[in-house]
Amino acid sequence: PDVYVCTMSKDEKRLGRLRLRTRQKFFNLEPDLLIEFVETPSRFLFVGNGGLDCGVDHVTLHDIFSEHGIVENVVMRSHRPYAFVQMKDTVYEEAFKQIDGRCLTSLTSPQPAIHLSYISYLPEGLSSRKDASSSIKTTCTLPSGLQLIPNFVSEDEEAQLLAAVASGERTKDASDHVCGRILRHRQVRHYEYEFIYGSNDIDLSNPLKRKIPAECDCLIERMIAKGCVQHRPNQLTVNEYEPGQGIPSHVDTHSAFEDGIVSLSLGSQTVMEFGHPVHGKCKVLLFQRSLLVMTGESRYVWTHGIASRKSDIIDSSVFTTHGVKQVEPVIQPRGKRVSLTFRTVRGKPCCCGYPEYCDRASYSSQTRATQTM
Repeated sequence: PDVYVCTMSKDEKRLGRLRLRTRQKFFNLEPDLLIEFVETPSRFLFVGNGGLDCGVDHVTLHDIFSEHGIVENVVMRSHRPYAFVQMKDTVYEEAFKQIDGRCLTSLTSPQPAIHLSYISYLPEGLSSRKDASSSIKTTCTLPSGLQLIPNFVSEDEEAQLLAAVASGERTKDASDHVCGRILRHRQVRHYEYEFIYGSNDIDLSNPLKRKIPAECDCLIERMIAKGCVQHRPNQLTVNEYEPGQGIPSHVDTHSAFEDGIVSLSLGSQTVMEFGHPVHGKCKVLLFQRSLLVMTGESRYVWTHGIASRKSDIIDSSVFTTHGVKQVEPVIQPRGKRVSLTFRTVRGKPCCCGYPEYCDRASYSSQTRATQTM
């Protein structure tokens, strides 16, 4: 009988194993999306570790494959670690040979090597880059009472504010337990009153010596003049987020602060996620130098938080300026972001119109207990 000897090198065997892993990851994430992997060379290519979730965008992928022939189509799916490329006839084998196992230069690092597989056709139901706008379906709306004002401060004012809050002593916010997990380290500083993250509350009996910087006076006056707040803020929290850091979703305690919480984003942009018990989730892109205003339902009912990641995928699920949505997915790396969150301390029971979400009963009980001590 004939004896067949495997002539594959160790590197080829390793690439084969990694290729199978990326295929399995696809099947785990897309059980309902039909795709046929084939061993026969095909102009349709599955690109494992080459998707938006790996920090690779359309332009990067198109440019890499264009080095080896004409690219007819690039298909990407939001929050997925893979993509699909359609090459022109006769050039796909050379592209496969040169790109398989290669580490791409992506917008976020480190970037794992990509692994290619031939497929028989592009799966139905996927939108290509050129017809993505016709397939967008959006159901989420902006939270009621939420306002995002772009360019609320100038570049010069941004620099002055960053300098004003850069000096002084910071504390590491690393011991707060929210939803059963410890927050990642981030720099935080409070003015006038300390914001206690464990309870999302303040201690009125223990005001801080550190006052809101004078550089913020013009900013506060502008907020009042534009109707962003009805009460003059008397508490400020400054958070410094490095790329990869975030904050768990929460609602600021009703009885601790008046209606109207505003947050100014300096240094970089980020995506903030809002959640409602009935309406679901909503994502909003907070531009650098933009002012986020939360009043009414967005302040009292919707949770808000920032996912811990080094970049954000801006796609049709993310609201940008004036509620406009990004049609084609774009990856935006995060830089160091400093947020200035202004609140007005209430010091009395809440009288909001959302009693089912309010802590006014517990506040009254705590007040009576304090008075009887």
